[in-house]
Amino acid sequence: MKGDKVALRYCGGCNPRYDRGHTVAQLQEECGELSLEPFEHGKRYCGVLVVCGCSARCAQQGDLPCQLPRCVIDSAQGYALGKKFLSSLKRG
Repeated sequence: MKGDKVALRYCGGCNPRYDRGHTVAQLQEECGELSLEPFEHGKRYCGVLVVCGCSARCAQQGDLPCQLPRCVIDSAQGYALGKKFLSSLKRG
């Protein structure tokens, strides 16, 4: 699925418990041909990655396309979940 885009949504960052930007940078490096991009209405995506800074998971999701596969991470340990999600999008 070379060149596919994954919508990226961050929470507001009021109480981050880990370096969200670093985690996303690592995921981008690992997922290769997938491009993690901030969500924009009207663009086509193969999935959605929601990155929350803590377990409150307050990132707004109501405007995200409901038909797309979605993964929400809320800690540095969520990296493995994000990696598995992105790998599934590459295969699919």
